[in-house]
Amino acid sequence: MEREELEETVQQDLETRVREVIKALLEQILDEEMTGHLGAPSYRRSPSSRRQRNGDYERALDTGAAILRQLRGPRDRAATFQTELFRASGGDLHS
Repeated sequence: MEREELEETVQQDLETRVREVIKALLEQILDEEMTGHLGAPSYRRSPSSRRQRNGDYERALDTGAAILRQLRGPRDRAATFQTELFRASGGDLHS
């Protein structure tokens, strides 16, 4: 493998790994926001609320620097959860 090919391969691998880490962090933030919204972590209910999770959905997030595909966002049964994460980042969500 020539030097240019090696550099390109390393660059692509690095970009992939950075996207994976950012995706994992965003999904964790979304889960924490949902926990705050419902007042209970996953697989638990708040004693003071009947609200509960209803799985998740996949979206793509265009950050301007990269598009994160298959970003999993939680949803609740009453469909009242709205994340602050994307409003703050200015990113665009796509189905």
